[in-house]
Amino acid sequence: MATACSSALDSLEGFWTVQGNAEQLYSALENVIRNAFMHTAAGSTVIAEIKAIQMDNKASAVQINITDEGGGVAEKDLERIFHPFVRLDTARHRDTGGYGLGLAIVHAVVMAHKGYINAHNRRDDVQGLVVEIVLPTK
Repeated sequence: MATACSSALDSLEGFWTVQGNAEQLYSALENVIRNAFMHTAAGSTVIAEIKAIQMDNKASAVQINITDEGGGVAEKDLERIFHPFVRLDTARHRDTGGYGLGLAIVHAVVMAHKGYINAHNRRDDVQGLVVEIVLPTK
């Protein structure tokens, strides 16, 4: 089983409010985190990082990065993973039981909350994927 890292918040600066449907947002984040654990080998780490940023329109936002130590995704497939019914070869070999809808639903939820989502392979010396979700805050 992969392990999770967490850090304690040192001050109230670490708390943000995102307006929207709490159930949808919870489900979206849970889906991304579950995928990270499913594609990360036992004894590896999944990291969740949250920080305050400004969106391109200067609005305040929260950026949530979920980073795994899985196999990553081919560069040509990075945008496709958010399309409905897309299951990459590496996912198919792992009897996940899914239909390729999870990340498409996550994308729809994030967009409905006026945010954005993208994915990129890790840029350090560790193989894996980073899913970045940005949501505007109050």
